[in-house]
Amino acid sequence: MELHRDQNLDVIRATAVLFVVAVHALPYIGFYEQPCVGLAYFFASMLRVVFITCVPLFLILTGYLQNEKPISKKYYIGILRIVFSYIICGVLCQCFVMFVDHDEWSFKGALLALLDFKGAPYGWYIEMYMGLFILVPLLNILWHGLSQRQKHIVLISMVLLTAVPSVFNNFNFNEQSFLYATKESYTALFPDWWQGIYPVTYYYIGAYIKENKERICAIKHLPMIFLLQIFAGGGINYLKNYEHIFPWSTDTNYQGYQCLFVGPVIFVLLLKKRKIRFYQGIEKVSKISLEIYLISYIFDRLLYHFINLIPLAFAQKLFVIPLTVGITFTASAVTATFINWIVQRVYVFVRNIVLCKCQ
Repeated sequence: MELHRDQNLDVIRATAVLFVVAVHALPYIGFYEQPCVGLAYFFASMLRVVFITCVPLFLILTGYLQNEKPISKKYYIGILRIVFSYIICGVLCQCFVMFVDHDEWSFKGALLALLDFKGAPYGWYIEMYMGLFILVPLLNILWHGLSQRQKHIVLISMVLLTAVPSVFNNFNFNEQSFLYATKESYTALFPDWWQGIYPVTYYYIGAYIKENKERICAIKHLPMIFLLQIFAGGGINYLKNYEHIFPWSTDTNYQGYQCLFVGPVIFVLLLKKRKIRFYQGIEKVSKISLEIYLISYIFDRLLYHFINLIPLAFAQKLFVIPLTVGITFTASAVTATFINWIVQRVYVFVRNIVLCKCQ
């Protein structure tokens, strides 16, 4: 174990990847095909408010950990580890598509899918994260050149650009039932062109938490705030979409106000010092979290294929989720361990060659 390793950060990363597996379970049990009606659906809506913070947690953690990184060859070479993980997971996912799914497959199509970050169907995250990785030293130069007041202005500006539009642009005033709106049908009331840069918002939130850790962790009643957020978020989503199919709209997506409110609270709750049990296992999960994220697609497809052969109602499938998430997570972690072992050795070998030639 590395010296001075903050155990709470491993807990955050492990929690985030567990949330990834959990939120990916929802479409497989019909959450996005089921009318928003009933107690089971309300409970599922509250769970989704929690699980959808998976990506924001990763991004906040990146800002917390990487906000001191300078422009350097050593730093930028680190992107190769991400690339190698994606390539191996992408190849395995394409093999699954060919040999198990029996989908129409061609070498050209698989290669183009890999280049388009669709080789591993959850690979969109890699495309986003690689861009953020490249920007990190530049974002740090800007951040550390600011006064505390200016940092507050930057944070407020980023929230206005990325999250505030989701508060207003999630209604459809062209319909009588205006509360329900999809990302295709909403009435635009607030400029939303810049919402796509939400990773930078979360990155700077992480950097801000790092610099003000003691004061932020001292905030009282965070568990109560968290519970109220879950109930409020689930309630809003349930009432807004009542008797409709749950929409993929910005208010309930990563750039939405719900993730912005809930994600940092979860982060700070997990950041607080505590006695951590089973830390060795948590640390191992933390180190292979990227590979778990990418390879879990295979086990999602396999497991839920069989689950959906059983005639279960939505409520029954919902209560099976702890079991299915546990199985998918465990299988993904075991596979990810081997992938990570290969990636680490290839990465170290290539990194040493590149650094030697750069000297």
